[in-house]
Amino acid sequence: MGPSSRAQIDSALPNRQAVPRSLPLADTTDETLATLGRHTRRNLRYYRRRLEMEMGAEFVPEVAMQRDEFLAINRASTNPVPNAVASWRYDAVHSAPGMLFAGVRTKNGRWLSLIGGRRHMRLTEIDWQVNLAGLPRYSLSTVMRSYLLEHEIALGTRQLAFTGGTPHSMRHSFVSVDALDVIALRRSVSARVLRRFARWIFPEKNFLGQALQDQRLPWVQE
Repeated sequence: MGPSSRAQIDSALPNRQAVPRSLPLADTTDETLATLGRHTRRNLRYYRRRLEMEMGAEFVPEVAMQRDEFLAINRASTNPVPNAVASWRYDAVHSAPGMLFAGVRTKNGRWLSLIGGRRHMRLTEIDWQVNLAGLPRYSLSTVMRSYLLEHEIALGTRQLAFTGGTPHSMRHSFVSVDALDVIALRRSVSARVLRRFARWIFPEKNFLGQALQDQRLPWVQE
């Protein structure tokens, strides 16, 4: 990228937004929980204790299961993804050392929640979580986060991040970073046509369609 291109990108920086990136982890679980809101702390403890008492829940830091079982759990989850995506997730957590594949199950071995991600340089990044459908009163997402926080802190992890963010209330304690959307578009007749007719090609509230129509966006010429 040349100097002129960098200058054009720098000129767009005022449009950047602060995005919650990761949760700093202290030396102990109690110290980390102290950085969270009172309501969040309560829920992390309450729902975990409830699931342990009523279902004998336990945390499994290294899950071992066959692909077919994983695909079946995905289909029975609250937000199932296509089999191809679920298979990619399964392959990813088995692709290299340091990958995270953990779960929560009942005392009789029934899987309630699974989570996958990556560990690198004392940072753990969560890529996905699967929760069994039909159990909203147990807040499985919160229970998994309670176990995960405790486990990662014990390993010496210093930051916990979620790919794409998380709707969980713990996000209010995340450290934010500046983010800027960058869209690449080939210099071609097709690209010019795409921009010209974007309002008719894309749905009304589509991000890409809105970006292509936005006359305020700087386009870097290479």
